[in-house]
Amino acid sequence: MINYLIDSENIGTKWISYLDENIEELDKAFLFYTDASKSISCKELSVLFSFIHQLETIHCQNGTANALDFQLVSYLGYLIRMDTKSTYCILSKDKGYDAVVHFWKEKGIHIYRIEESVEKLKSVMEQEDEKVVVMLAGPFDEMDCFLD
Repeated sequence: MINYLIDSENIGTKWISYLDENIEELDKAFLFYTDASKSISCKELSVLFSFIHQLETIHCQNGTANALDFQLVSYLGYLIRMDTKSTYCILSKDKGYDAVVHFWKEKGIHIYRIEESVEKLKSVMEQEDEKVVVMLAGPFDEMDCFLD
């Protein structure tokens, strides 16, 4: 099972097509959003619910810089506490996540931060032999790959 953590403030709706191609029946998606997050159209919602079986929306308090990021990382810790065997992948251009990656790696958790396009992420994931939790944040158009 893969748990996908989605930062809707940064990625808009680009994550929908990625999940459409990759999510499996037992996978879960966690959509983090604030009042500043972009809207999802009814058409996109229809597509979304055609392939996601387990979706949890998490409204985050905003008003300070990086508020959603901190809440998303806190939830990542909660998920890791529940399942230390999975591999976690943070997809974000924000190098601030590197401290989180380092912290969890020191505790024996398989975790990465990747700056990459959604299309190229698939090839990185295929090279890994473990399950991946993906935190999606964007934009993805000009990202380079970074693996710790």
